[in-house]
Amino acid sequence: MIFQSHFGVYALILSPARDAVLLIKKRLGCYTGLYDLPGGGMEPEELLEDALCREVLEETECTVTAMRQIGAFSVLYPHKKDGQDVTLRHLGAVYDCDVTGTPRTEAGLDDSDGCVWISIAGLNEKNAAPFVLMALEKSKQA
Repeated sequence: MIFQSHFGVYALILSPARDAVLLIKKRLGCYTGLYDLPGGGMEPEELLEDALCREVLEETECTVTAMRQIGAFSVLYPHKKDGQDVTLRHLGAVYDCDVTGTPRTEAGLDDSDGCVWISIAGLNEKNAAPFVLMALEKSKQA
């Protein structure tokens, strides 16, 4: 078994009615085919908030106008990579964000096939990455 670790920063972007969430459709990595929160890793010179704004802009073409950290999450996610069993220890800081702009719907140069508003009621462990469900649960408690 191979173990890998990744730390990133992620945005929970809810609709005004708080019944839908803006997610990306992953086309690369262990979450391929799943809906995931916009976000990713930090550049060496970035603080969490700077990385969050950059990643949201890159993946959604929207600009973060407000953010509030809702928590830090971790999950062990087993998957196959090049035919081998791999477990990702995924660590992340998640922010509840407000954005402006029109989310892009087409694939970009990043790891997504574009973004889409998804009804929260339609999300589950079969179609969403773990942080999506964890962040939504945490946001209900706030």
